[in-house]
Amino acid sequence: METIKKRRSVRTYLDKKIDDELREKIKTFLNDLEKEYVNKYKFPMLDTEISGKIGTYGVIKGAKTYIGGVLLEEGNLVELGFLYKKIIIYLTSLNLGTCWLGGTFKRTDFFKEMKLDEDDRLLLLTPVGYMEKKMSFKERSMRTLARSDTRKDFDELFFNEYLEALDLYSLKDFKDALEMVRIGPSASNKQPWRVVKVDNTFHFYLKRTKDYAKNLDYDIQMVDMGIAIYHFQASLEEKGISGHFVQLERPREFDGLEYVVTWELD
Repeated sequence: METIKKRRSVRTYLDKKIDDELREKIKTFLNDLEKEYVNKYKFPMLDTEISGKIGTYGVIKGAKTYIGGVLLEEGNLVELGFLYKKIIIYLTSLNLGTCWLGGTFKRTDFFKEMKLDEDDRLLLLTPVGYMEKKMSFKERSMRTLARSDTRKDFDELFFNEYLEALDLYSLKDFKDALEMVRIGPSASNKQPWRVVKVDNTFHFYLKRTKDYAKNLDYDIQMVDMGIAIYHFQASLEEKGISGHFVQLERPREFDGLEYVVTWELD
C-alpha cells in the first residue's frame, strides 16, 4: 500500500537511460504478463527520444523509454486497466517515474515504432525513467490545475446495500483497501467507481460522468474501474486476505450505477 500511496505522475525525467539490468527486469515482467494473458493484451516497451507535448497531457521532458497498453480482440478494458496499473506500481517499486496517458495522445508517433499489428489498439502509454527529485513549477501548476491531489470523501464512494454510508468501525482491514480505492487516479480525476458492501462481499459499480470523453474511441472510465479493482485486491493481498472476483448474473440494480464486478471472500 505504501507504493500505491507514494506513486504520482511524473512529467520531468533525468536525461539518463534506464540501466540495462533494470530494463531487462522490466522486460521480463512485461513478457510474463503477455504470456499469462495471451491474445488479450500487449505491453510493448520502446526506447525513443520522443519528447515535448504529447496530446492533451502537456510536456513530457527527458523520457527515453515508453511502455504501451494494447488491447487485443479477446481482452477487455477493465482487465487492461487492472494490469496496466499493476505495471505502473511495479515500476514505482523500482523507483522509476511514470505518467499514465490514456486519453488523446499522438498514437501515430508510437504505433509504428512499437511494431504493432494493424488491428492492435494502443490505448494506454506511460513514459518511464528516473525522476527529478523536485517537481518543476510547471509540473506543480499542472497538478493543481488538474486537482490531482483532491479526492472525494469516503461516504461519497462506498455504501451498504441501502446506499447508506458505511460504518467505518465495522470495516476492519477492508477499510484500508477501500481507502486505496478512494485515493486511486482516474481520467480527469472523475473517480467514477462506487462500491456497495453486503456482508463480506463488495460490488463494484461505475457512475458515469455524462458526456465525458465522448470523442474517445473507447470507454476510458471502464479502464478507471480496472485501476480501482487493482488497488482493492492488491491491498487485501498485502494483508493476507484471500478473495476472488465474479460476475453476478443478476446483480442488484441502482439508479445511475452500472454494475461491473463483485469481490467475494474465499
